[in-house]
Amino acid sequence: MQVFYRYLLYRVAAKTDLSRFPHRQAGYASVLFLAIFAAIGLAVFSLYDSGVVATERVRLQNTADNVAYSTATMITRDMNVIAITNRAMVANQIAIGQVVALASWTNMIHEFTGNLETIGDWIQWIPYVGPIIEKLTEVMHKGTTVLRNAIKTGGGPFILAQDQLITLLAGLQRVNHEATLASGISLYNEAIKLNDPDVQASPLVNAYNFGKFIQAYRGSTHYFERRQIRNESLTAQRFAEFGNVVNDSRDRMMANRGYKVGPRIPVPIGCDGPITGRIWAEKYGGTDFTVTKNNREYQWSWTSLDTFSFWHKYRRGTFCHKTRTREFSPLGWGAAHALDKELRSDRYTYGDRRGVAEKAFPHNGEWKAVNYNNDNNRQAWSNAWRNNSAASGVYRPTWHQGESKGDIDYNLRKTEGLRTFLDFKADTKTDIGPEFTVLLKKDESKMPTRKTLDGWNTKADRSDKYKIEEKGGMPDQQLFALASAVPIFSRPDEVKSRSNKPWMIKWSRQDKLREFGNLYNPFWQTRLQKSDDNLIKMLIGLGVIS
Repeated sequence: MQVFYRYLLYRVAAKTDLSRFPHRQAGYASVLFLAIFAAIGLAVFSLYDSGVVATERVRLQNTADNVAYSTATMITRDMNVIAITNRAMVANQIAIGQVVALASWTNMIHEFTGNLETIGDWIQWIPYVGPIIEKLTEVMHKGTTVLRNAIKTGGGPFILAQDQLITLLAGLQRVNHEATLASGISLYNEAIKLNDPDVQASPLVNAYNFGKFIQAYRGSTHYFERRQIRNESLTAQRFAEFGNVVNDSRDRMMANRGYKVGPRIPVPIGCDGPITGRIWAEKYGGTDFTVTKNNREYQWSWTSLDTFSFWHKYRRGTFCHKTRTREFSPLGWGAAHALDKELRSDRYTYGDRRGVAEKAFPHNGEWKAVNYNNDNNRQAWSNAWRNNSAASGVYRPTWHQGESKGDIDYNLRKTEGLRTFLDFKADTKTDIGPEFTVLLKKDESKMPTRKTLDGWNTKADRSDKYKIEEKGGMPDQQLFALASAVPIFSRPDEVKSRSNKPWMIKWSRQDKLREFGNLYNPFWQTRLQKSDDNLIKMLIGLGVIS
């Protein structure tokens, strides 16, 4: 085939009279350029407009993402503030409980050293040793008396300060929540303006979405007030949960001050041998955030009880077939409390909670019991009533120590108890808060396309053949962007290697349980997410977007 083409070219060249072209010709490139100039111009304008539209589309989507994220973050921040203030109120309640626990413990130590001083007075007639023991016990009792009086004197003002701080935190929570809801629309508009002032929000769609967002958030939370407990079971449940969170936040010194003192010493009691009995000392005590019902209202108070007694164990019976273990000599006892101001008396009846579970609502059937503690069988004040004889001593003054009835009131200060607080309405286990969706649009007149530039520059006169927007172009001369954001609860869960350092903060739960979204721990954060497909279909169907 190539040979054939060469032959044809040869024949044509042989018959051509080149004498008719005396000079070499030029200008073929110019003619070719003129031929394709229109195509090049159209391509340049098309590439420019495509780049502008692509840039504006990305910018508009970023603006929508930022607006959705910022608006949802407003709610996320409020949820974290609620969690922080709730946790701060818990922490201040714990501070009150620690003072009550310390007062109860020092009262017990004071009674213990007073009893030792009495024993010292009895044995001071023993030569050499007696006077020394008597003097030592006297010094110990005077020291514990000073300590007890100091805590009783300073404990009241400290509890008052903490109680007032709790009131301040409750007020701060309410003010911040209402201010957040009120400033939502202004923050939304400000976010749009700062990101791109040329962007327009769809009034109808965004008014609906914003109203739905605020309504969903307002509807998911509720102010729980004590006066509503007797009429609303949900309010009773939330207050019981708050009280249990307070109890579960106690340190070891508050929750359980029980221990056995020394080894079991053989003693000559019992029926099956000279030294088969055993004697030892047991200490029990704890501080509880207790709830009582009085005059159809509920009160939360800090109560504390400490007991210290000798115990013995021995065999008895006809054939020594029975073993008896019992408390036989109380050594010390002490109590203290900071009662709710709704309780008129300064005296608390500790016997009412004898044998009662540590966390129990006062009346069965009013609300289901909630107990987050692993030791669900532990009784009030960490089984302080196990030393029954010692616990009974809190009701009577120790006359030989010069005590009066005023010494057994044990009330350090009246408190407000639990305050009004914000929490979720529903018991649904979820990690996701209310979703916020924003729809933004931008007119072509706000974009530097060729058509817009021609409108700005009246001297420019572009031929119709170079107007690429005449065919195709931007639908309705507008761009649209849709974005959604939502608050999500996510508690950090560090790997074990990061938890070995003592100075590192350990955010993960020690019990390794799965924690869902709540308003006690501030682990809420904002995330963008895919918009609802049903919403997109609805907007397309209504002709809002195309």
